[in-house]
Amino acid sequence: MIQIPLYNLDVGDPRRVIGGTSCQVGPFKLDLAEGYVDAIAKLHRPDQLQVTLAGPINQLTRSVTRVDGSDGGWEVTAFATTNDQNQESSVLGRFPSQDGGVRDICEVLTFVTGRRVVLEQSFQFFTPNAKSEAACLPEETFAAATLAWTHRERFSRHGVAYALLLENAAIDHRMMQVRAYLHNAVLNILVDKWPSEEISALPTPAVMKLPKKMRSELADNVEATVVAFPSLPDEARSGYIPLLRAKVFQGPSSLHDAVLRLLQYDLGILPEKVDAPVVQRVQFMNRVRNYMTHSGQMPDLPGLSQEIADRYTAAIIGGVVPTINQLAIGRLFGFTTDTVGSLSQQPDDLQRFFLEGNWRGQPLELMSFEEWINSPEVLI
Repeated sequence: MIQIPLYNLDVGDPRRVIGGTSCQVGPFKLDLAEGYVDAIAKLHRPDQLQVTLAGPINQLTRSVTRVDGSDGGWEVTAFATTNDQNQESSVLGRFPSQDGGVRDICEVLTFVTGRRVVLEQSFQFFTPNAKSEAACLPEETFAAATLAWTHRERFSRHGVAYALLLENAAIDHRMMQVRAYLHNAVLNILVDKWPSEEISALPTPAVMKLPKKMRSELADNVEATVVAFPSLPDEARSGYIPLLRAKVFQGPSSLHDAVLRLLQYDLGILPEKVDAPVVQRVQFMNRVRNYMTHSGQMPDLPGLSQEIADRYTAAIIGGVVPTINQLAIGRLFGFTTDTVGSLSQQPDDLQRFFLEGNWRGQPLELMSFEEWINSPEVLI
């Protein structure tokens, strides 16, 4: 038998872990370390909110304050034991890796806990002082990992493995632009490669797609028109031809259409019929993603003051896009609102954002930016 120390796996109170402190996930038997409680106490703790209620029962007043977090290090909190003859492969990557599935178990546990779970040889690549939203309650980590493991080949089969890897990678970065690049890339992958035929909240409307032969003929005609255009400089002609041919093969649908399809039909976050303000907020999200990815700058948003646009940008980068990503990845892992992983499957915040312009209780178009960004509830 091979026993592999796992660092920084946090499953909450060991007395409340679903199924006990030992669990079988794929080829691995996971057990909490003997010194688990002491080790967990040494881990990084992010800033938290402390809510206090005071006064008579019919006149309660609520106060919210920040509790400062603390740094931590790498601590052995669990062990993964596997058979010497384990022939499992890790499939959550560009190519399968004949490592017994070690890479995959770390990525799965990282996603479900929101905390980087690593082996000792990986310390140099990650930081222990970072944490993102968990996909499940801490005490259901083992059960969620077991379910996720049974569905992990979906990621390799549909070409979305890097959606998981990049979403996990975002945990290790604090700079807004870097996190935006990673989260935006994840959403692009999900939009481009979502397996609608296998997982969808509603039947997805058929997208008109011309036969390849017809698209090729159309591209040839477009190219011939460009070539025959008399006053077009050769340099411009050589640039337009591949650009227009590529657009012909891509089709008339836009990125905006594809994102709406994911939100409405594949994930069921938005209703089938949406009004103009909802469409505009989806456009805001796409504009923010485009600007942050290509220029690193917070964009202006049509019809909004720069102050409100900045507020939308902060909410989209820090909350909306990563929450969509987590919900989608959790759905691929088999999580639902009625089973383990339910924390990742709550669409309420996203629905309020797109339908009302409200992010986690904060009306984005009413408060001043300074008031909003200093509010205890925002983006924590």
